[in-house]
Amino acid sequence: MAPTISCPIPSGPLRIAFAGEDAPVISGIAPDSPVSEHMRVGFKFCQLILGDGAIIEGLDTYELVAALNDSINDPDRYLKMEMCFPESSTVVLGPGNPGLVVEDRGGKAIVTRCMPESPVKKQLRVGMQIDKIQLADGFTATGHSAEELNALINTSEQDEKRILTMISPDSPASPRSTVLPKFSSLHLPPGTTEELGLILSGEIATIGAISTEATIEARPGMMVSVLTLPDGNQLFQLSGDDLTSALDKTCEVDGRIIICKNPALIKLPAQARTKLMLPTEGGIEDLGFEVAGSPAVVTKVSDSSLFAGLIVEG
Repeated sequence: MAPTISCPIPSGPLRIAFAGEDAPVISGIAPDSPVSEHMRVGFKFCQLILGDGAIIEGLDTYELVAALNDSINDPDRYLKMEMCFPESSTVVLGPGNPGLVVEDRGGKAIVTRCMPESPVKKQLRVGMQIDKIQLADGFTATGHSAEELNALINTSEQDEKRILTMISPDSPASPRSTVLPKFSSLHLPPGTTEELGLILSGEIATIGAISTEATIEARPGMMVSVLTLPDGNQLFQLSGDDLTSALDKTCEVDGRIIICKNPALIKLPAQARTKLMLPTEGGIEDLGFEVAGSPAVVTKVSDSSLFAGLIVEG
C-alpha cells in the first residue's frame, strides 16, 4: 500500500477534480487551488474527516464530490489520501528551462527531482516516468532514454509548447519509436560538430544523436539535404563523414545553414553534389585542387585550398 497524507482543507471550493469508478482519484488540480502545495494528480481518496470529528470513507467519486460540497463551509476539514501515482498524465512545458532532473532508473526515464522554481512543479509527480515527448515541430520520441530526453528538452527551450506524457514508474516503457517532422532548417553558430553536439553518420548524413550540451534544435533521424555557407557555397547530400569534415573545416564561420528532411517522406538523390562559388580570378592550380579524366574527377585537394573540406577526392 502506498503511504498516505492527511491534508487540512479550507472552507470554500477546492478546485480539484476527481475521477474513477471505485475509489476517487485526483485527476486535475487548478494552479490556484488552496491545496495545490500538498495534493498531486494520482492521489487516491481514503477518508474525509470533518471538523466535528466525523469520518467519512468508502465513497465513490460522485459521493465524495457531494460530501465536499455539503461541508464547503467547514474550515476544519481534512482529506486523507493515498499517495499513489496516476496511470498516466500529461504535462505541458512552456519555453525555457522546466527545472526537471530526469535520470535513468532501471532502464526507465524517471523524473527524480523538480526544482523549487520549476513552473510545472504542481503539474507533475517526482518519481513518474517520461514515456513520450512531443515538440512544437511535431517531432515525437517515445520510449527514449533519460539522456536522450534531457537533450531534447534542453535543445527545445525556445519552443512555445512541449508535451510530456508521463506514466507510472511501475508501468513498462512503451516500445521505442520516433515521429519526424517533414522539414527543418537549422542556423548553425560557429563551432565544430562536437561543440554543436552533433553526431552524423550514413551514406547521406543523418543526425544520429545529439548531446545534452547541444546548442541547436537538431532532431535525431533527420537527413541533412544541404549545407549552405554564407559565401553561397552549397554541399548537397554529403555522407556523414564528409559533412562532419565540412562542418569542422568551417567551424569559425557564422551563418551556416543546414536543411534537414524526413527520409521516410521525401526521396532524396543518392549522389552527393557540391555547388561552389569561384573567385573571379585564378586558374584551377590557384584554387588548390587537381582533376583528371572524363568526366573530370577530383584527384587531389591541397590543405591550403580555399575549398579544403568542401571538395573531397573522388
